[in-house]
Amino acid sequence: MAVVANILETRQHLMPAIKFWVSPLCLEPSDPGNSTPGHRDRVILFDILDAFHRAGGNFINIASNPRKPWIEKTIGYWMKMRNTRKDMISESGVKADSVMDSLESSLRRLDRPWVDIFYVHQCDAAATLTKMMVPLTSAVKATHIRYLGVSDTPAWYVAEANCHAFYARLCRFVVYRGTWSAYSRDFEHEIQPMCKAHELGVTLCDIPEEAEAMRCKIEGDSYEALPATKQGEPYDRFSLTPAS
Repeated sequence: MAVVANILETRQHLMPAIKFWVSPLCLEPSDPGNSTPGHRDRVILFDILDAFHRAGGNFINIASNPRKPWIEKTIGYWMKMRNTRKDMISESGVKADSVMDSLESSLRRLDRPWVDIFYVHQCDAAATLTKMMVPLTSAVKATHIRYLGVSDTPAWYVAEANCHAFYARLCRFVVYRGTWSAYSRDFEHEIQPMCKAHELGVTLCDIPEEAEAMRCKIEGDSYEALPATKQGEPYDRFSLTPAS
């Protein structure tokens, strides 16, 4: 726990354009319990958030999950009860075809007027740039979003979107969220050079799942995605502390 605490207490910039500093690990309590939670599920999530905050973490991914809105509500209630709204850096996101509706729903569940980083997931050629970037820019100007991010999107589309935003005087993407591990290194081929060329900050996700997949491949075991519970006991993604 001491080693993790030392890591979490350090701070770094995602990129120069982003003014705040974040812990090197981002907590993603996306599935600590069931879709219809009980009191115990909420207590477990509170314990995870408390442990992360005590260890020095200040970076939380609260990505919108329409099937489990109680997670966002609980995180928002935790920030209110612990008086950590100004301390915690929150990131959220949705698919490109439901940006504004999901943003409004997310802010309402969080009981918070803004989100620090808002990711648009899985953009493709079907998503019109102007139709997507104009409302996002309006949300930034209205201070509902501080910075725009993009996730699980081809490098060429991100580059085109940022060029379009530059010439149309719209807000551009400043952070890319992607999957990287020793098992899955596709991120290095196109995404990493694009982020460097366009000065995008980078956050990484799904590292424990990728590491488990690599272990199974090496040892010849069959791979199954990490479940929400292990041997009947909930756990958080970074195993900061036992859930019980």
